[in-house]
Amino acid sequence: MRCGSIEGTGVVEAIRPLTEDTWAMEVRAPWIAEGALPGRFLLLRPLPGRDPLLGRPLAIAGTAGETVHLLVQAVGRGTSILASLPRGASVQLRGPLGRGFPGEPRGRLLLLGGGVGGAPLRVASQLLSWGGMAHRFRLGLPDHRWIPFGRHLQGEFPWLELWSEDGSIGSEGTPLEELPTDVEEVWACGPPGMLRALCRSVPSGVRCFVSMEARMACGYGGCLGCAVPTTGGMRRACTDGPVFAGEEILWDELG
Repeated sequence: MRCGSIEGTGVVEAIRPLTEDTWAMEVRAPWIAEGALPGRFLLLRPLPGRDPLLGRPLAIAGTAGETVHLLVQAVGRGTSILASLPRGASVQLRGPLGRGFPGEPRGRLLLLGGGVGGAPLRVASQLLSWGGMAHRFRLGLPDHRWIPFGRHLQGEFPWLELWSEDGSIGSEGTPLEELPTDVEEVWACGPPGMLRALCRSVPSGVRCFVSMEARMACGYGGCLGCAVPTTGGMRRACTDGPVFAGEEILWDELG
């Protein structure tokens, strides 16, 4: 890593499958682990070579010493290549990038995620528990294929409340079911439809922050590929976000 740079080379220390298309990856990258805050992310691509040419954005899911924890879901060719990397492989990293969740919640906090959207909430729950701050952590999963993923996270966070659409693990339904009435703040990450429904269902006065997923290339705000429609105009998920106040997002204008 160059002095003062946010780019450098990391080494894959561990990678293991959690579902048929999702892997837990651990990468040794001290400068990213040092700046890891809930909601921040990095761009990652394999080395050597230029395939894929651009890094893929991955939320920081946790840290342990100089190691960064990530969840990689193979949704295209680039992420499939990342998921196939062996232990010991070198990777290029850029980060930590973006603006994350507020440093400290205003009141009783609910972390609410969907699928791999649980990644930034994982590190949030980790840091909050280390700080002795009470909170609730809910995660929704699509179906029985995600049982190993849910078991993996529940093993790390015994307080995790799981919901699945087919009832195969946790409660049947979505994490939006029976939202707690005593919550004063929500941090959420997941599919846009879930975030839209969440923001429209939380009572007035409850602060809601959402981490927006977006395609991006540079991570510096130069390519404008990750623009998100907000009440303040088009804003960049990589530098203005990815975490926004839910009331800022123009949900009906999202593609």
